Amino acid sequence: RFDDWVDENRVFKVTEHNMKIKEERSEQSIVSTSRLPPRLASLTAAKFILSNKRAFGAHLLGERILDSVMEDYREKPKSRLLTELKGALLLIIAALPHGAVGSAESSLWARKNVITWCHMVREATGPLTLMGCAILLEEAVRSDFLNPRGAILLNCLPKHWKAVCEASVFSVMQRVRLLDEAINYEIDP
Repeated sequence: RFDDWVDENRVFKVTEHNMKIKEERSEQSIVSTSRLPPRLASLTAAKFILSNKRAFGAHLLGERILDSVMEDYREKPKSRLLTELKGALLLIIAALPHGAVGSAESSLWARKNVITWCHMVREATGPLTLMGCAILLEEAVRSDFLNPRGAILLNCLPKHWKAVCEASVFSVMQRVRLLDEAINYEIDP
């Protein structure tokens, strides 16, 4: 075993408390190593991604998904807005408070389906697909997790069929930004 050659005061026992700290530090490392672009760092979701009681948390993003989005951001300057929108949607889903969407294994937003949704966002090739992903998320968030003013603004946006038919990078940006501002990330379920 490694504890034969590692100093005693550097070895921690496997306890529930120590495992919780390890998980929190792992999540912090995932987010902090991503070096978010300024527009993503300005999202409300970015401020809550490491908070406790998140429905999915930073570990949902996984280093591979967020890093691949950020890699696209650096390598493909022509599609930076699209890449930022992908990152914004991924940050929002990771920062959602527990209970904001049905996260039970029997719900539509079970962990495996959320991971599939994240990959849909990551692989989106244009505004049409991203608008669909944004609308799926918007519809999944329970109304009691929305700020009253934010809910009113979301209701003023074009209906889903029209939004998808007329999707553009800027209409997706507007919808994602309003969704981020409308969600109350501070709710403690």
